[in-house]
Amino acid sequence: MKTVDLVAVQAKQNEVLEFIAECVALNRESVVSAVKNLNGQFTSEFIIATFTDQILAAMLQNKPQDELVKMVANGQIFSARERIIEEFNNDFAIRKGIRNS
Repeated sequence: MKTVDLVAVQAKQNEVLEFIAECVALNRESVVSAVKNLNGQFTSEFIIATFTDQILAAMLQNKPQDELVKMVANGQIFSARERIIEEFNNDFAIRKGIRNS
């Protein structure tokens, strides 16, 4: 039976969470600006989902097809998308920008 190195798994998970936090921080001002400028045209949920999809597309653009298929099959892409959206929604500055728009 194959064993799993839990330390390596935890390290990888922490790396992903740090990447997501960095993506939110780097895109915070753009999301707030888009929510304010596009108020009435698009919902904040749609804007956040669009930014999330663009981040994922950039992250995955150079992945080989077989790796992408595995990532889709095991739900990694969908989990990452949900987590990024969750982080955008939980970000104080973004929430404040949404309330003020």
